Formats: sequence, C-alpha cells, structure tokens
Amino acid sequence: MPEIDGFEFIEQLRSEGRSIRAINFSADAREEERQAALTAGFQAYLTKPIEIAEPIKTIQIAAPN
Repeated sequence: MPEIDGFEFIEQLRSEGRSIRAINFSADAREEERQAALTAGFQAYLTKPIEIAEPIKTIQIAAPN
C-alpha cells in the first residue's frame, strides 16, 4: 500500500474499534515476521511465492463460518 503498510492498517482499524479478518502476504519468510503479523491481528501469514491452492485454503480457514 502506498501510504501505510498492512500492520499500520490493521492497527488503525483496531484503534477505531473495527474488526477485520486479514491474511498477510509477504516475501519475508522469517519466523519473527510471521509472529509479528499474527500478534498484530492477522489470521494467517503466507510467504511468496505461493501455490495457488494455498491462499484459497487459508481464506476458507480464516473466513467466518
């Protein structure tokens, strides 16, 4: 995103009292980045490149029932 990153966006929404399900897509495969994303409120963390079935499966798991 041009002005803020996903972490800032999630934080902004949460500070406004809004809830959103989100999946973080990143080229950074370090475990500390994955943990930071999950701690920030992302439901899942996927690293690029990805298999096409992976985001579909992750969306199904992260989506509300």
